[in-house]
Amino acid sequence: MKRERQMPGRSAHSWRKRRSGPERCWFSGRSPDIEIQARELVRARQRIAGVIARETGRSLASVLADIDRDRWMSAEEAIEYGLVSKIITRQIELPG
Repeated sequence: MKRERQMPGRSAHSWRKRRSGPERCWFSGRSPDIEIQARELVRARQRIAGVIARETGRSLASVLADIDRDRWMSAEEAIEYGLVSKIITRQIELPG
């Protein structure tokens, strides 16, 4: 699937891998506290998936499926997915 837009200003080092996948967390406390934490985690996941879907031009369902399990991407794969717009190979290419 071809992405509709690139996330502007996002770059990746050529040697760096990217991971999209489920959030790592540990709940503690009483049952009602754990319920609240779980609900907030689900809401955060939906918000993050919505931003990724909007910025990459992918469907929300597709993004949710992609982040359901760990998915490691090379810098080139992150560009293809639409997470980054350019690969940095030299320090001079860094902004600022």
